[in-house]
Amino acid sequence: KAVVHTLGNHYYSALGSNENIPLSPGDRWQLALPLYHVSGMGIVFRSVVAGSAIVISNELTVKSLLENRVTHLSLVSTQFKRLLAMEEAEKLQSQLRAILLGGGPIPRKLIQQGKALNLPVFTSYGLSEMTSQVATTTPNQSDLSSARVLPYREVKISSEGEILVRGATLFAGYLQENGIDPSRDEQGWFHTRDSGTLDENYLQVTGRLDNQFISGGENIQPEIIERALLDSGDIDSAIVVPVPDEEFGQRPFAFYASTHPIHPEEISIALRKILPAYMLPVQFTPLPEEFRTDLKPSRQKLRDLAVEIFAPKL
Repeated sequence: KAVVHTLGNHYYSALGSNENIPLSPGDRWQLALPLYHVSGMGIVFRSVVAGSAIVISNELTVKSLLENRVTHLSLVSTQFKRLLAMEEAEKLQSQLRAILLGGGPIPRKLIQQGKALNLPVFTSYGLSEMTSQVATTTPNQSDLSSARVLPYREVKISSEGEILVRGATLFAGYLQENGIDPSRDEQGWFHTRDSGTLDENYLQVTGRLDNQFISGGENIQPEIIERALLDSGDIDSAIVVPVPDEEFGQRPFAFYASTHPIHPEEISIALRKILPAYMLPVQFTPLPEEFRTDLKPSRQKLRDLAVEIFAPKL
């Protein structure tokens, strides 16, 4: 879909971000995200509004960040993981004032590794339709699992648990052949299809409603199981999909990727301590190589594969 933004969308997105993560003349935000993504364009507008500099570099290394005197950095999970794995990553704490993480779920162990190095980590939830950030953690926030709704944005949770958004950063609409489709309801809310909870203006995102399935009468949000898997051991990535089950209708099936040997029995024992029984995967299978290079592997293809693997056991 072609998302149409106004100048005002980007201006107010920048204002709200800069009120949360201070940016001023003399600061230097490295452009490590593509300009054809709203997160990359957001760096440009934040810097223009603040009068700060933008660093354009072909490298994202500890050495280049220090040499270019970078003070602010926006990264997705994969970039942050690579940066933490570099030698002397701890040296960045003396120079960086903010590392803004987004673009999808960030594994908790990565956040903990960053905090252990005293790096200024911020996590965010955003979407193109809201011109990047909607909610972001605040400076010195100890619990990075929930994010504060930024100024010039509004958020509410529907009766179905869906995150609804509106405000000065909400896009003009989707570009269609016959014009622009505003894609709002009667009250001006955009329906994100993300699920979450809101507590005193702090938002916690639980997953995509499109991924949710029912097992034995219980709603299962696969992302909750995936986060538990990432927290339970040496698993680098995890994707959970439903497979048919004669007794419960559907059960969770887990694919995982890891650079270390994984023992499913041990993972299952660890999950029992943090998840209810109906959320425990019926099987753990290594993620096939062809899916490991994809930034967002197809859940439908993995679901078809899981059904193929699990069917003989039914």
